[in-house]
Amino acid sequence: MKVGIITVHSVPNYGAVLQAYALATYLQKTGRTVHTIDYRQPQLEEMYRLRWKLPPPVNHWIRLRRNTRFVESQLPLSPRRYRSVDEFIPDVGNYDAFIAGSDQVWFTGPVQYFDPMFFLNFPVNGQRKISYAASSGGTTAFGEFESQVKNALADFDHVGVRDSHTANLVAPLSPSVPVQVVDPVFLCDFGDLIDPKPPLSEPYLLVFGDFTRGLGPALQKIIEATGLKTVVSLQYPCHQATKRIPSPGPAEWLSWFRHASFVVTSYFHGTAIAAKFERPFISIPTPGRRIKVATMLDWMHLSSRCLLDSPSPEAAAALAIQPIDWNRSRAALQEQIKVSQQFIETALK
Repeated sequence: MKVGIITVHSVPNYGAVLQAYALATYLQKTGRTVHTIDYRQPQLEEMYRLRWKLPPPVNHWIRLRRNTRFVESQLPLSPRRYRSVDEFIPDVGNYDAFIAGSDQVWFTGPVQYFDPMFFLNFPVNGQRKISYAASSGGTTAFGEFESQVKNALADFDHVGVRDSHTANLVAPLSPSVPVQVVDPVFLCDFGDLIDPKPPLSEPYLLVFGDFTRGLGPALQKIIEATGLKTVVSLQYPCHQATKRIPSPGPAEWLSWFRHASFVVTSYFHGTAIAAKFERPFISIPTPGRRIKVATMLDWMHLSSRCLLDSPSPEAAAALAIQPIDWNRSRAALQEQIKVSQQFIETALK
């Protein structure tokens, strides 16, 4: 069986790139022939396009270059690149099934809006249409795009979503009952990517996210509560950091998480990877990420590790020293992984 995955895979975003890698890798290990359809939405490309200014955005350029190299060397990309659904339609017959997702493929807000490629809204001749861990992100209602979404979902054989929020949003529009499945990063061990040697010889607290806007005091109290002297910030400037890695490649990004002694993050995939590697963590998601982060941590029995509102420094410090019941979380995750694997096998049988 030849499967075409249509997802957001080519932007300089670590979570997007790694979820695409994870889903393709898992499907390949189950014996399928896989292509990550090399679809580049023009609006997203424009948003992330390198713009020259003073001072030059050197770190952005390096991050973009390293992500691009990873995508081109590690993902099983389709032979052709596409920038519209019309360009792709002549090649639809090359595949036996299509999977939309994971990540925010069903976000219909600014920049992305309703994209027919991400909703598999193109004619097929018996091929299956499936979504896996599709998410609407911060979209709370499809609004003007509701009829288009409904028409597209009518052709899906199976609908797998990443979170309960997306399930509730698409359930009234889909003839297929949405099934909540895990993000692809939980289906892959990333063993081929992660350096077994820690990047530092001493223990370190890892920061991934922008904590400069009012969250500095809370972050400082977390650092003090953990007692860790070395603080590493990935990508973003951080006043409390003793070391900054401004432009890691995706594999290097994973290794920093894998070997961290404690993680503080504002991102969905930063939270997911910390939980996957069972690293003590605190997640303080930004408003646009709160729904998806909270719903993921809920079924993992890790809701207490998420601070949805701007936390007081005292509350953040108290949470930092609370132990995590990894046995309970691991059991819930393993059960959900089984559900997700069964969903894929049923959908592609």
